[in-house]
Amino acid sequence: MKVTKTGDKYKIEITDLDKTDTFEGHANGDVIEFTRKGKVETIKAATAEETGMKWLQGEKNCVVITKGSEGYCRN
Repeated sequence: MKVTKTGDKYKIEITDLDKTDTFEGHANGDVIEFTRKGKVETIKAATAEETGMKWLQGEKNCVVITKGSEGYCRN
């Protein structure tokens, strides 16, 4: 996942095995909100443990979208 800020908007790029999807988001308090497939999603800073994903344990600089199924960490 890559998040780029331009002015008061955010460009969110989420890459999976097949493709990269791009979304536009905005800050709302301590989260970034964006709409994916008709649903408002949020990106929130988190610890590796807060992502709920065992394979990220011990990583740093993490965010979570859906606890237990969608989290990202950057080394």
